[in-house]
Amino acid sequence: MENDTLVKTAIEENDRIMECCGFVSDRESLPDSLDYEDFDGHGTHVTRLILKAAPSAEIFIAKISNGRNIEPQRLDIIARRGDGVLAIHASDGLGNDGGISPTPMKNRENFSTLGIAIPSKWKKQAVDISGTSYATPIAASFAANMLELARCKVDLSEHQQNMLRKYNGVRQILQLMVGKDIQPRGGYDYIVPEINNKLEERSRLLIDEMFN
Repeated sequence: MENDTLVKTAIEENDRIMECCGFVSDRESLPDSLDYEDFDGHGTHVTRLILKAAPSAEIFIAKISNGRNIEPQRLDIIARRGDGVLAIHASDGLGNDGGISPTPMKNRENFSTLGIAIPSKWKKQAVDISGTSYATPIAASFAANMLELARCKVDLSEHQQNMLRKYNGVRQILQLMVGKDIQPRGGYDYIVPEINNKLEERSRLLIDEMFN
């Protein structure tokens, strides 16, 4: 499947993590393949979410900070906002607005999914994590699962496969996963978890709908 690159603060060891590399040092220094210790926990939480939600994902990690503060010279690594970037908002477990997301924008998608009070672990302690940056890897995992199923079990041309992997393809996947005739919740388009209960059957229907 497509490799998911996480620009976060690194992760505990796992055999599905293909490579880690640190970019914390100055521009003149080479990336450090041994610099992947997580001092903050955020990268560990994000990666754990993807490992759970996208069981076929191979993950590559780029560490750009030892904490939450990002040095200006590292900002060029971080994904930009605007056209070509999908914003994911945080909901609770029932799809309701979690109260921490930006105001929904008019005349465009305002996707949301679980990002409030997610069980996790840090330094061997159980913790609950909340944030749009935790909703984002869950939404990305939903899309990754669809891409993997399309690659392995749906008869699509190479051109169609490539279309699915691009911005508009992923946007359409998430649009269809919101569900037809579902009214926005508080202005947000909730990605319906029920769509994933029967992933293969539902995914085939969604992908067929995209190309028919």
